Amino acid sequence: SKSYNIGLSLTPKATVEIRMSATASDSSFSCAVLPSTVTFLTNSTGPQSVVVTTVGNLIDEGTDATVYTCDIVHMVTSVDEQYSTSPDRKVTIRVINDDVADIKLWTVDPADGTFDYAVKFIGPLCSPEGGNVSYGIRLDTEPRATVTVSVNAELQKKDLFKYPPTMDVAPRRSIVFNSYNWNKTQRVILHSVQDDIVHAPARFKVTHAIETTDAEIYDKANARPAVVLVDVADDDDAGIDMLSDDSAIALTEGGESVTVTLAKLRSRPIDAVNVSVVVPSVFIVPGRRQISIPHPAWDRVDQSISFRALIGAPSGGTTVFLQPRSVDRNYNTTKIAVRLNIV
Repeated sequence: SKSYNIGLSLTPKATVEIRMSATASDSSFSCAVLPSTVTFLTNSTGPQSVVVTTVGNLIDEGTDATVYTCDIVHMVTSVDEQYSTSPDRKVTIRVINDDVADIKLWTVDPADGTFDYAVKFIGPLCSPEGGNVSYGIRLDTEPRATVTVSVNAELQKKDLFKYPPTMDVAPRRSIVFNSYNWNKTQRVILHSVQDDIVHAPARFKVTHAIETTDAEIYDKANARPAVVLVDVADDDDAGIDMLSDDSAIALTEGGESVTVTLAKLRSRPIDAVNVSVVVPSVFIVPGRRQISIPHPAWDRVDQSISFRALIGAPSGGTTVFLQPRSVDRNYNTTKIAVRLNIV
């Protein structure tokens, strides 16, 4: 609303009535003046205050742009000769845009999943490998044309990964805003894809590409891009799983050999893994000294190693080690102990 004062320049000798009408330059808007009539009694010059009310919208027409004008016509009626022939007078009020277009991200309250804070940057969010994180996205103003937002998750420092981890975005299709749903927050879900590879923590940068013919939204939303950072913690372990249990394997001095089975690797290596059999005594003889595991077969190794105790082997417990070696350095820091009990 806007107020201004009306007064008379000469002292009236009779009552002067001023009637006012307000007309908007655009028929899709309206404006009004209150009161619509002011009266000046004899010898009264005012001033009297009137208020102009205008109707706006939630569209950004441009910074300091005139959305429409409101013409207020003042018609004077009086028997006073000073005012009886006074012409109509018009005041034009410019209605200025007060909306600021933008696209905001919305944080999610973990307690109930509702959206709480509107921001331009979120992060870093933390997700375990195979897990999900989410946020919302919404326009600040009603668009004059369809707004399409494409969400892209890009791995940072890709050169650290031989097999780069990936992140899926839902919805897979672009997010669309129009004049009907612009003020509805739409949820974005980011899913860290399980890869079974041991790697360093991965950071993803999530960006939002905006397409629209609404120049105000396009320019102002891109002036400060909306960005989400997500840190993904790897949950894979470089190791060997045996088919047998952890109990000691009984060997008879000079007796038959006993077999253990290497079932699989715990994670997918980036290269082949060679497992050496390290025995503590010449009296313990393995059936093979090394097992070579091609990296595509990491989860279906199923290879056996036999052990035999020669005559003269000291009785009691002893330990054989399976020592992996690989271009994948994660497999160079682990070894498996196979416990033997010689009787």
